[in-house]
Amino acid sequence: MLYEEDGYLFYNDIPFIAKTLNTTEDMVNKVVFDTQLFIKNGDKFYSDSLLERLSKIKVKSVKARISGRFGGVANANRTPSERLAIREDKRREDKSIYSAFESIWSQYPSKVGKERATVSFLASVKTEQDITDITNALNNYKLSRRVKEGFIQNGSTWFHNWRDWINYTEPVKETNEGQWGRKLT
Repeated sequence: MLYEEDGYLFYNDIPFIAKTLNTTEDMVNKVVFDTQLFIKNGDKFYSDSLLERLSKIKVKSVKARISGRFGGVANANRTPSERLAIREDKRREDKSIYSAFESIWSQYPSKVGKERATVSFLASVKTEQDITDITNALNNYKLSRRVKEGFIQNGSTWFHNWRDWINYTEPVKETNEGQWGRKLT
């Protein structure tokens, strides 16, 4: 309720608050006056932490509005052919990213979870370097002992964490002597 009222509520609203929350006025009064959750000032009460959060939200909103205006102005100043060229570049870029995904997906050893893998791929792969890195990561993954032993992650899992495999090297397997002197491998 404080959020909806820009951070402040009035004491006169306590009966309404109690009815809305399906409780008694006495209970609301105890929460407002007996706890240290709210700051009381004149005929209203509020929360400092909520006011801080609301302030941050308002600042973001103003920045977004200004940014949107500048973007709209920049777009309005472009000729129709420039707008079309920008759209075509974006389509080409999207097409190349999708084709990169399809190429990498075709090499992935498990074909489970393609839809979620696509979402993870599109969220994490933005540049040519990312495409190179994910290709290297996939090669490292396919060469790992884990995959050779048949423990293959679903595509949705691997594509979510593919960066872990960019510089992956197999851990050295340690051997320990058992209690009877036989080496365990």
